[in-house]
Amino acid sequence: MSTGSVWNELALAGLVVRWTALLALAWFGHQVLAGRNPRWRVALWRAALVGIGGVGVLTLAPPVLTVPVVPAAQAVIVASDLAPATPRLPEPGPERPAPIARRDDPGLPAAAVPASAGRPAAESWRIIPALLGLWAVGVTVLAARLALAWFGLRRIIGRSAEAPVRVVGECRAVAEAIGAPVVRVVCSSVLATPCLAGLRWPVLLLPARALADDDLRAVFAHELAHARGHDLAWNLVAHCATIVLWFHPLAWRLRSAHAAVCDAVCDAVAADFLGDVPTYARTLARLALDALEPQPEPGLAMARSCDIRRRVDALNRMVFRSPCRGVSPCPRSLAVGCS
Repeated sequence: MSTGSVWNELALAGLVVRWTALLALAWFGHQVLAGRNPRWRVALWRAALVGIGGVGVLTLAPPVLTVPVVPAAQAVIVASDLAPATPRLPEPGPERPAPIARRDDPGLPAAAVPASAGRPAAESWRIIPALLGLWAVGVTVLAARLALAWFGLRRIIGRSAEAPVRVVGECRAVAEAIGAPVVRVVCSSVLATPCLAGLRWPVLLLPARALADDDLRAVFAHELAHARGHDLAWNLVAHCATIVLWFHPLAWRLRSAHAAVCDAVCDAVAADFLGDVPTYARTLARLALDALEPQPEPGLAMARSCDIRRRVDALNRMVFRSPCRGVSPCPRSLAVGCS
């Protein structure tokens, strides 16, 4: 095996070690900040995602500039080297073992070199290309699965009907109140719970059934908070990170952990906007009963039955009211987590 191949394999091993250390620190911080303001954990996971990408680029990128450290050795001719060498008889002494034959010695016949010389080292590195091939297969399958989910969600949006004018007006009013961008609102008979989708032009999908006014305002506040925080883009980054690191156990729940803390922040925004935590908690509970069917992965559904109890408990404990030092003062409607 050439020196360059060995260097590449060592670089890949070092990359996995760095990713492991980064993910371990992120999960440790996630546990430490469990009872604190959820904005801290959002910042933690997004910093971890940036670190994962940065470590990969810096490790695998070719060097930009090569600087020689040790100058090339120059041959020095001494006068004694030009004189003819006088043969010297060996001195009597104890017998020495015969030298071991080397494979790269051109003076020895092929039969004199052991057949096993240098083979174990080469065979030990043959597993690396196989592992890289297996990793590429996993990335391809998961990326194709994500692409199909995106196409399916776009098909659902294309078949949806525009929301009534009254609903669109209410959405615009809530967006103006919390400082969120205006999104397109459509109604779909396929989805059972509200869902926000789209990166460049976000679309809010509402279930076809009618929602009460309080539930509708809570839905708008929660989903528009996702749009204000650019959660869809970060959710895609987290999804891509889990695809690249599908082989790593510490990365399996990375995207779900990031989505959970984003939901916690949006719950806080919605509860603060309504000014009534019990009312918002009842809205979450009602939507969770309708969220038993699987939702599209690329989108951010408002309610998931698996974590609704934890979200309601966090709202009742007013976790979002804990101080968040280092955040600039902002109005009440935008100051969830500030004191």
